[in-house]
Amino acid sequence: MTAGHMPIGRLPSLTGTVGPGMTQTERLGLLRNCAMDTSSPLAARVAAVLVLLFAQPLTRIRVLTLDDIIVGDDDLAIRLGDPPSPVPQPFATLLLELCAKRENLTVPANASCRWLFPGRGPGQPVGYTALRQWVTSVGLHVGRARVSALRQFVLDVPPPVAATAFGFAHFTAHHHVEAAGGTWNRYVTVNRAPQQPSPA
Repeated sequence: MTAGHMPIGRLPSLTGTVGPGMTQTERLGLLRNCAMDTSSPLAARVAAVLVLLFAQPLTRIRVLTLDDIIVGDDDLAIRLGDPPSPVPQPFATLLLELCAKRENLTVPANASCRWLFPGRGPGQPVGYTALRQWVTSVGLHVGRARVSALRQFVLDVPPPVAATAFGFAHFTAHHHVEAAGGTWNRYVTVNRAPQQPSPA
C-alpha cells in the first residue's frame, strides 16, 4: 500500500464469538433437547451439540471427518485441537449413532467418503447454509451459543488451555475470560518455545 501498488482497503470487522451469549440455563436446556428430542434430525442435533458443548464454528464442524472421532475402550473423544476433547454422555452416544447413520451416502461418490456430515454434492461435506439451517431448526442461535460455551470454558480452565484444546486463537480465549469476569484474566496467553538448557 505504501508503495502505491495496492489500493487501500478496509478489513471486515470480526464476528463470531463476540457479543452477548445465552444464559447457562438456556444452554443446558438446548443440550437436553438435543439429547432427548428424537423428532429432530440426528445430524442437526449433533451439529448443535458441537456448538453448545465445544463452541465450534459451523465452518469447522462441516469439515469434520470420521477420523476426528476417536473411540476408546470406554470413552469417546473428538479432535478439535490438541489434545482431543472427551465427549460426555449422552452426547457420545449421539455422535456414534451419527457415524453409523450418516446422510447422503446414497450418492455414488459419497459411498466411501469420510465426512462426518456428507453433502449432496459428490465427495463434498454439507454446505454451510444447509448446516446453519439444520441447527437453526433445533432452536439454536449459533453466535450466542458459541459465546456462552466459550465463556464457560474459560471460567473453568486457563485461557491457553481452552484455546489449545478447542482450536481457538489465544487472544480470543483471553478476551472471553475478561468478559466473563473469570479468575484467569492474568494468566499468560502467549505460547513460548521451550528454553534449551544451557551447556554445563
